[in-house]
Amino acid sequence: MKEEKICSDGECVPLDDSDKVLAILKESCSDKRGIFNQLYKLVVVCANKGDDVSAYAYAEKMLLYAEDAREKAYCLLSMGQSKERVRDYGEALKIYLSAMDLPPERNDNWYFLYNNTGYCLNLFGRHVEAMQFCRAAIEINPDRHNAFKNLGVALQGQGEYSKAAVAYIEAIRICPRDGRALNLLEELVSCKGEHILDIGHIMAELWRCRDLVEQTMIH
Repeated sequence: MKEEKICSDGECVPLDDSDKVLAILKESCSDKRGIFNQLYKLVVVCANKGDDVSAYAYAEKMLLYAEDAREKAYCLLSMGQSKERVRDYGEALKIYLSAMDLPPERNDNWYFLYNNTGYCLNLFGRHVEAMQFCRAAIEINPDRHNAFKNLGVALQGQGEYSKAAVAYIEAIRICPRDGRALNLLEELVSCKGEHILDIGHIMAELWRCRDLVEQTMIH
Protein backbone atom coordinates (compact mmCIF):
# COMPACT_ATOMS: atom_id res chain seq x y z
CA MET A 1 0.00 0.00 0.00
CA LYS A 2 1.48 3.33 -1.10
CA GLU A 3 0.61 6.76 0.15
CA GLU A 4 -1.10 7.95 -3.04
CA LYS A 5 -2.76 4.79 -4.37
CA ILE A 6 -3.50 1.17 -3.67
CA CYS A 7 -2.79 -1.51 -6.26
CA SER A 8 -4.07 -5.06 -6.79
CA ASP A 9 -3.80 -7.36 -9.81
CA GLY A 10 -2.36 -4.59 -11.93
CA GLU A 11 -5.11 -2.10 -11.05
CA CYS A 12 -4.07 1.04 -9.18
CA VAL A 13 -6.73 3.17 -7.53
CA PRO A 14 -6.11 6.62 -5.97
CA LEU A 15 -6.81 6.81 -2.27
CA ASP A 16 -9.47 9.45 -2.71
CA ASP A 17 -11.67 6.83 -4.44
CA SER A 18 -12.63 5.09 -1.22
CA ASP A 19 -15.38 2.94 -2.76
CA LYS A 20 -13.03 1.34 -5.28
CA VAL A 21 -10.32 0.95 -2.66
CA LEU A 22 -12.75 -0.86 -0.38
CA ALA A 23 -13.70 -3.17 -3.24
CA ILE A 24 -10.03 -4.08 -3.67
CA LEU A 25 -9.65 -4.67 0.05
CA LYS A 26 -12.66 -7.00 0.05
CA GLU A 27 -11.00 -9.08 -2.65
CA SER A 28 -7.53 -9.11 -1.09
CA CYS A 29 -8.39 -9.54 2.61
CA SER A 30 -9.62 -12.87 3.89
CA ASP A 31 -11.79 -11.58 6.75
CA LYS A 32 -13.42 -8.52 8.34
CA ARG A 33 -10.47 -8.07 10.69
CA GLY A 34 -8.07 -7.69 7.80
CA ILE A 35 -10.32 -5.13 6.10
CA PHE A 36 -10.69 -3.17 9.34
CA ASN A 37 -6.92 -3.06 9.84
CA GLN A 38 -6.29 -1.88 6.29
CA LEU A 39 -8.96 0.80 6.57
CA TYR A 40 -7.33 1.96 9.82
CA LYS A 41 -4.03 2.44 7.99
CA LEU A 42 -5.79 4.41 5.26
CA VAL A 43 -7.45 6.70 7.82
CA VAL A 44 -4.02 7.49 9.26
CA VAL A 45 -2.41 8.00 5.83
CA CYS A 46 -5.15 10.33 4.62
CA ALA A 47 -5.26 12.31 7.86
CA ASN A 48 -1.48 12.80 7.74
CA LYS A 49 -1.79 14.00 4.13
CA GLY A 50 -4.45 16.50 5.13
CA ASP A 51 -7.06 14.73 2.99
CA ASP A 52 -9.82 14.94 5.57
CA VAL A 53 -12.58 14.04 3.12
CA SER A 54 -10.95 10.67 2.43
CA ALA A 55 -10.01 10.17 6.08
CA TYR A 56 -13.68 10.58 6.97
CA ALA A 57 -14.77 8.20 4.20
CA TYR A 58 -12.42 5.46 5.39
CA ALA A 59 -13.33 5.95 9.05
CA GLU A 60 -17.01 5.69 8.11
CA LYS A 61 -16.30 2.42 6.28
CA MET A 62 -14.25 1.20 9.23
CA LEU A 63 -17.33 1.58 11.40
CA LEU A 64 -19.05 -1.11 9.34
CA TYR A 65 -16.28 -3.58 10.23
CA ALA A 66 -15.83 -2.61 13.89
CA GLU A 67 -16.35 -5.61 16.14
CA ASP A 68 -16.77 -4.01 19.55
CA ALA A 69 -17.59 -0.74 21.31
CA ARG A 70 -13.95 0.31 21.60
CA GLU A 71 -13.42 0.07 17.86
CA LYS A 72 -16.68 1.88 17.16
CA ALA A 73 -15.65 4.68 19.53
CA TYR A 74 -12.37 5.07 17.64
CA CYS A 75 -14.18 5.20 14.30
CA LEU A 76 -16.63 7.85 15.48
CA LEU A 77 -13.83 9.90 17.03
CA SER A 78 -11.90 9.78 13.75
CA MET A 79 -14.99 10.78 11.78
CA GLY A 80 -15.71 13.70 14.12
CA GLN A 81 -12.11 14.90 14.02
CA SER A 82 -12.17 14.85 10.22
CA LYS A 83 -15.30 17.01 10.23
CA GLU A 84 -13.73 19.40 12.74
CA ARG A 85 -10.66 19.83 10.56
CA VAL A 86 -12.87 21.04 7.70
CA ARG A 87 -14.77 23.24 10.18
CA ASP A 88 -18.04 21.31 9.87
CA TYR A 89 -18.62 21.54 13.60
CA GLY A 90 -22.33 20.81 13.42
CA GLU A 91 -21.74 17.45 11.77
CA ALA A 92 -18.82 16.74 14.10
CA LEU A 93 -21.07 17.35 17.10
CA LYS A 94 -23.73 14.98 15.73
CA ILE A 95 -21.11 12.26 15.32
CA TYR A 96 -19.65 12.75 18.80
CA LEU A 97 -23.08 12.70 20.40
CA SER A 98 -23.91 9.47 18.56
CA ALA A 99 -20.91 7.89 20.30
CA MET A 100 -22.58 8.50 23.65
CA ASP A 101 -24.85 5.53 22.94
CA LEU A 102 -21.80 3.28 23.35
CA PRO A 103 -20.66 2.02 26.76
CA PRO A 104 -18.00 4.53 27.91
CA GLU A 105 -14.47 3.49 28.81
CA ARG A 106 -11.61 5.19 30.61
CA ASN A 107 -9.17 5.61 27.74
CA ASP A 108 -7.83 8.26 25.37
CA ASN A 109 -10.58 7.73 22.79
CA TRP A 110 -13.22 8.56 25.35
CA TYR A 111 -11.21 11.47 26.75
CA PHE A 112 -11.23 13.08 23.33
CA LEU A 113 -14.83 12.11 22.58
CA TYR A 114 -15.90 13.96 25.73
CA ASN A 115 -13.46 16.85 25.26
CA ASN A 116 -14.27 17.38 21.59
CA THR A 117 -17.99 17.20 22.28
CA GLY A 118 -17.51 19.92 24.89
CA TYR A 119 -15.50 22.01 22.44
CA CYS A 120 -18.20 21.78 19.77
CA LEU A 121 -21.01 22.48 22.23
CA ASN A 122 -19.18 25.62 23.33
CA LEU A 123 -19.06 26.80 19.72
CA PHE A 124 -22.84 26.62 19.61
CA GLY A 125 -23.29 28.38 22.95
CA ARG A 126 -24.43 25.23 24.74
CA HIS A 127 -22.15 25.90 27.69
CA VAL A 128 -23.98 23.97 30.41
CA GLU A 129 -23.84 20.76 28.36
CA ALA A 130 -20.25 21.49 27.35
CA MET A 131 -19.22 21.82 31.00
CA GLN A 132 -20.52 18.34 31.76
CA PHE A 133 -18.59 16.74 28.92
CA CYS A 134 -15.39 18.60 29.80
CA ARG A 135 -15.61 17.43 33.39
CA ALA A 136 -16.17 13.86 32.18
CA ALA A 137 -12.96 14.14 30.14
CA ILE A 138 -11.04 15.54 33.12
CA GLU A 139 -12.24 12.65 35.25
CA ILE A 140 -10.66 10.25 32.75
CA ASN A 141 -7.35 12.11 32.58
CA PRO A 142 -6.71 15.20 34.71
CA ASP A 143 -3.17 15.44 33.32
CA ARG A 144 -4.28 16.63 29.89
CA HIS A 145 -4.86 20.32 29.34
CA ASN A 146 -7.46 20.36 26.55
CA ALA A 147 -10.53 19.73 28.69
CA PHE A 148 -9.49 22.34 31.28
CA LYS A 149 -9.27 24.93 28.52
CA ASN A 150 -12.67 23.98 27.16
CA LEU A 151 -14.10 23.85 30.67
CA GLY A 152 -12.92 27.43 31.11
CA VAL A 153 -14.78 28.48 27.98
CA ALA A 154 -17.93 26.72 29.21
CA LEU A 155 -17.73 28.38 32.63
CA GLN A 156 -17.02 31.78 31.12
CA GLY A 157 -20.05 31.35 28.88
CA GLN A 158 -22.17 30.92 32.01
CA GLY A 159 -20.75 34.01 33.70
CA GLU A 160 -18.63 31.96 36.12
CA TYR A 161 -15.60 34.15 35.51
CA SER A 162 -13.57 33.24 38.60
CA LYS A 163 -13.99 29.51 37.98
CA ALA A 164 -13.18 30.00 34.31
CA ALA A 165 -9.93 31.74 35.24
CA VAL A 166 -8.95 28.84 37.50
CA ALA A 167 -9.63 26.36 34.68
CA TYR A 168 -7.50 28.35 32.24
CA ILE A 169 -4.68 28.56 34.77
CA GLU A 170 -4.74 24.79 35.23
CA ALA A 171 -4.62 24.28 31.45
CA ILE A 172 -1.58 26.57 31.23
CA ARG A 173 0.13 24.81 34.14
CA ILE A 174 -0.30 21.43 32.47
CA CYS A 175 0.75 22.49 28.97
CA PRO A 176 2.32 25.94 28.73
CA ARG A 177 3.38 25.26 25.13
CA ASP A 178 -0.24 25.59 24.03
CA GLY A 179 -0.75 29.33 24.22
CA ARG A 180 -4.51 29.27 23.69
CA ALA A 181 -5.40 29.05 27.37
CA LEU A 182 -3.14 32.00 28.20
CA ASN A 183 -4.78 34.05 25.45
CA LEU A 184 -8.20 33.18 26.85
CA LEU A 185 -7.12 34.09 30.37
CA GLU A 186 -5.66 37.40 29.22
CA GLU A 187 -8.86 38.27 27.38
CA LEU A 188 -11.02 37.23 30.34
CA VAL A 189 -9.08 39.39 32.81
CA SER A 190 -9.08 42.31 30.37
CA CYS A 191 -12.83 42.19 29.71
CA LYS A 192 -14.28 40.80 32.93
CA GLY A 193 -11.67 41.58 35.57
CA GLU A 194 -14.13 43.55 37.71
CA HIS A 195 -16.36 40.45 37.93
CA ILE A 196 -13.60 38.07 39.01
CA LEU A 197 -13.50 37.30 42.71
CA ASP A 198 -10.06 37.53 44.35
CA ILE A 199 -8.75 39.35 41.28
CA GLY A 200 -5.46 40.02 43.06
CA HIS A 201 -4.76 36.31 43.33
CA ILE A 202 -5.78 35.76 39.71
CA MET A 203 -3.49 38.57 38.54
CA ALA A 204 -0.59 37.00 40.43
CA GLU A 205 -1.37 33.68 38.77
CA LEU A 206 -1.59 35.42 35.40
CA TRP A 207 1.93 36.76 35.81
CA ARG A 208 3.16 33.29 36.75
CA CYS A 209 1.46 31.86 33.70
CA ARG A 210 3.06 34.45 31.45
CA ASP A 211 6.48 33.58 32.85
CA LEU A 212 5.83 29.86 32.48
CA VAL A 213 4.78 30.20 28.84
CA GLU A 214 7.73 32.50 28.10
CA GLN A 215 10.22 30.09 29.64
CA THR A 216 8.69 27.20 27.73
CA MET A 217 9.04 29.07 24.45
CA ILE A 218 12.68 29.88 25.20
CA HIS A 219 13.55 26.25 25.85
